[in-house]
Amino acid sequence: MGSKWIEHKGKKIVYLDFRECKNEEQLIQVLADAQTLIQAQPEKVVTLSNYDGVSVTAGFLNRLKELGKQAVQTGRIQKLAVLGITELKSVLVQGYLNATGQKNTRTFTSEAEALDWLVE
Repeated sequence: MGSKWIEHKGKKIVYLDFRECKNEEQLIQVLADAQTLIQAQPEKVVTLSNYDGVSVTAGFLNRLKELGKQAVQTGRIQKLAVLGITELKSVLVQGYLNATGQKNTRTFTSEAEALDWLVE
């Protein structure tokens, strides 16, 4: 659980790992940690968010939309890959994309495929 830098094929990626989050506070903390990492960078970043097995809350989704809008407005995110999206969660992802205007976002079932797409 948490946000950290990882590297794939020589490119740095912000990895948001929500898999062990048990409550809304922990979910929002992962977002806050990622925001700190992203804002510290002078250039655009690519991110991988892993929601495998995670239940999200309305409060978390509201905070995610707020931060997503900020990221779009400031142009901080170059690409966003998302793992662990079930059919139900895909509706939430579409709502997020509509609310934030985020482009260059794709969902994946394989972490390897997501990483490869991010570094293309």
